[in-house]
Amino acid sequence: MKNVFFILILCCLSFILKAQISATIKNPTDQKPIPYVNIWVENENIGVTADENGNFTIAAPANSKLVFNALGYDDKTIEASKIDGIVYLIPKVFELKEVIVSSAKKTIENKIGTFKSNGISYSYATHNNHPYLAARYFPYDTKTIETPFIKTVMPYCHSSVNNAKFKLRIFEAKKGGLPGKELITENIIIIVKKGSSKPIIDLSKYNLPFPENGLFVGLEFMQLESNKHLYSVYDNETKKSIKQTSLEPSFALKNYSSKDGETWRLSRGKWSKANNQFINRKLQENEKKLLAVELTLTN
Repeated sequence: MKNVFFILILCCLSFILKAQISATIKNPTDQKPIPYVNIWVENENIGVTADENGNFTIAAPANSKLVFNALGYDDKTIEASKIDGIVYLIPKVFELKEVIVSSAKKTIENKIGTFKSNGISYSYATHNNHPYLAARYFPYDTKTIETPFIKTVMPYCHSSVNNAKFKLRIFEAKKGGLPGKELITENIIIIVKKGSSKPIIDLSKYNLPFPENGLFVGLEFMQLESNKHLYSVYDNETKKSIKQTSLEPSFALKNYSSKDGETWRLSRGKWSKANNQFINRKLQENEKKLLAVELTLTN
């Protein structure tokens, strides 16, 4: 009987024990490291982001699988026990479409999603321990007829730490409104200082046309130690201060009408509508909070 009990204890321990896994993620073609790859434990609330040199460390259950997601590379799932120093990701093959840009016309610009700094009282923040992205859907606008190219993206951010990093990602909308393929195949990493800021991200070099089905502007939180902010909150039940950690920066939310789009989220590889779950009160029927993101369009 004692032997059976001992075996059961060992089985339980082997299930809950976590292994500390460290490796470097590389491109097999040129052996160069792949920076800022998202890694998470399959079906678990555990994840990290690789650093600028492709290095990562994660504590994962010994019998688990790790999922790797990087812009421009195929997703990869590997058993944690089989990771030994280097993880190779296979580059995706992209079919490039020809884009014709006329320089004979007079340059004009239009802005959509405009906002003012005052009146913003909510922000989209996260305490999740796995890769997480907030996105705003922009429907096709009449202004895109005369100004069909995306020139700049300007989100409204707030950071409690200096030099916080986040990733900008642009997705084409599928028919029916779901997020589809990514329109930019390289990492765009934005660094913001402590406090509030509105970084202007220039995308003009990509000659990126506004898709007829609309697009999603994604603002991705990065699981980097330098992005973590430790703070205290008071618990009314225990009458004690509790330490919590947030990922910086957070992204401002602003009132918009229903025609201005929707807020979505990408969590552990799955898209879903945010449905205002990040708001700590019930919204009015016609009240809608969207990510405060401004696009400048040009011809």
